[in-house]
Amino acid sequence: MNHGFSSLKDQLGKLLKEYQLEQSYGEFELRKNWNKLLPKQLAAITSPEKLEMGVLYIRVTNDLWKNEILAKQKELLLMLNEAKLLNKINLIKIV
Repeated sequence: MNHGFSSLKDQLGKLLKEYQLEQSYGEFELRKNWNKLLPKQLAAITSPEKLEMGVLYIRVTNDLWKNEILAKQKELLLMLNEAKLLNKINLIKIV
């Protein structure tokens, strides 16, 4: 029974929104869970740099992987957005 109390998750969401920290928290969650969100081999050669207005900037260990990541962009977007850790990611850019 709820007794008029909202969940901790709801309260946290309200606070993050009120103090405009949603983006920072989303980036934190993404970094924290990166190795769980992606296949092991992919997580090993990439790291999230920043998330800005629906664009996720990813760093790769070397330029040889850049085309491979871009070719798998739709698959990556699906994996990351299904996790629902943060705002929707619409595009991936390699830095």
